[in-house]
Amino acid sequence: MIPVGASAEKMQEQPMAFGGKGITNVKQVASGYASTLALKNDGTVWAWGGNLTTRLTTTAVQIPGLSDVESITYSSAYADTAAAVKKDGTVWMLGYLRYGTFDGVTYSSTNTLFTRVPKQIEGLQDVKDIQFGSNAAFALKKDGTVWSWGSNEYGELGNGQVKTLAAPALVAGLPPITAIHSDGVTAFAIDKNGKLWYWGSPYWYYYQTGKQAVVTKPRLFDKLDHIKAITSSGSATLLLRSDGTVWSFGDNYGGVLGRNKDPLEGPLHLEQLPELQSIEELSCSYLQCLALDQLDHVWVWGNNSYRQIGDGLQPHRFDHPVKLAHQQAVKVVSGVRTSFLIKKDGTVWGAGLNGEGQIGRGVLGAWGGEESFGVPPYSYEPYSWGTFSVTKYEPVLEAPRVVVDGKQIAMWSMQIDGTVYASVRGIMESLGYRMTWNPKDKIAVALKDGKEFSFHTEETGGIYKNGQSIIVGKEVYNVRGELLAPVRELGAAFGWSAVWEPERYTIYVTE
Repeated sequence: MIPVGASAEKMQEQPMAFGGKGITNVKQVASGYASTLALKNDGTVWAWGGNLTTRLTTTAVQIPGLSDVESITYSSAYADTAAAVKKDGTVWMLGYLRYGTFDGVTYSSTNTLFTRVPKQIEGLQDVKDIQFGSNAAFALKKDGTVWSWGSNEYGELGNGQVKTLAAPALVAGLPPITAIHSDGVTAFAIDKNGKLWYWGSPYWYYYQTGKQAVVTKPRLFDKLDHIKAITSSGSATLLLRSDGTVWSFGDNYGGVLGRNKDPLEGPLHLEQLPELQSIEELSCSYLQCLALDQLDHVWVWGNNSYRQIGDGLQPHRFDHPVKLAHQQAVKVVSGVRTSFLIKKDGTVWGAGLNGEGQIGRGVLGAWGGEESFGVPPYSYEPYSWGTFSVTKYEPVLEAPRVVVDGKQIAMWSMQIDGTVYASVRGIMESLGYRMTWNPKDKIAVALKDGKEFSFHTEETGGIYKNGQSIIVGKEVYNVRGELLAPVRELGAAFGWSAVWEPERYTIYVTE
């Protein structure tokens, strides 16, 4: 990250202070590899990180077009796809659309669409919940039936066949279902009596026989009953019973089964985790698991390679559940190398991998050869591992709202050193400018009605209006090809109106 017209040495001498308010009134969080979503009590959906919303945002931005939402789901395994179930039972998706019909067009694994605008999937009504596998999707309807669509190579659609389906179809042979889940290639369903059903390609069969199972119709898992919830981490499966106990089986890669037994990596039979009692919430993902008990204590176990456990320590592995310092949490969420807590006051706190800003702290860690943003090089407290991980739980920041010509715009915005910054591209396009990019000279140009604004993103560059140099007065940052500018100062330099109303947490821009 280099400010336009400034040097890296100057940036290190003047570290940035990120502020603003934390996101509040959150009731659900869904996290994938590079993006994180939050559902507020008012039915709006917010996102931060990469890919899904505004190219890149390190603070929580409201997703336009989504309201009256009841639940959300996000999956990196299912090609970076997010789904929102509205109160009316309709399902809306964004990200990569691989299967299903949207706006009259049917998509498949060879005909995909990436969209940042939520689209309703056709032929699916009265839905209560959506879950994703690696290449298939599942819907639980309000009447307790389960519907599936997508790839069916291992029978994961549960319809007795191995043929791909583009449209949702009923999974027959199930009693009334209350919850659904998928570990990637195996689908699970919990019925109203607490019994567990499965179909697809269960990992435990492969470990026992060395062969890939293909279970094309639902079967009853008869080893445990009174099941309240199910979660998984790759080929490890964990079950929460109605008595508050937790049971695990499968592959213990990373220690996710919560028990230190030989072999550390390999199949283990079903067994209870004695440390966990009176558990109400259970969530596992890649490498780590979290649980919440009736006293609001957070328990963690697994691999801490990306500091996603959130204890502030160096990388290590917990082979047994350990209790964190009291966090005042009401929900726990395991993401892909990230962890999140929803606290009693409705705020969201995150820890772990932050290479795409998916922790929502404003900062952006160095990752994949990309430079960091707002983090001094070699900082190990509270950020570490080349500055791309957040090692302790910290609150997710909400992006200041940006209203351009009376319309609220979803764009990357934040407060830096007390000043509201926002995406130059977002502002210019919202005002009707056409943005072009000169990759050779690294110049971004905005054109409209004979007016031209150019942004030279090299260290020796600057900002020009119709060829004349413009002094903004504060730094304009070039962050991985996205320009962040101080909105009021940019408006003053360009002759626009830019009014900040702190009580509304909103800045109003009018050309």
